[in-house]
Amino acid sequence: MAVTRLERKGQKNKARAKVRNANLKLVNKQVSVASPNKQDSGVVIGDINDILNKNSTASKIETNQTETAEKQNNEA
Repeated sequence: MAVTRLERKGQKNKARAKVRNANLKLVNKQVSVASPNKQDSGVVIGDINDILNKNSTASKIETNQTETAEKQNNEA
């Protein structure tokens, strides 16, 4: 018996659907890898504290400069 065009088309669509579903499952699969830093939660890595201190001193310098400028304007 010969296989009709519609049967071949159905087989082709079925094969494509299987491959598509398999690919979608692979793409949407959520990878669950444990974090290596889980034990060190909340620990600051690097010299961030130094950077924060520099930023706070820079803002203090700016406020001091503006205060001196305001005092000079008030005196004049």
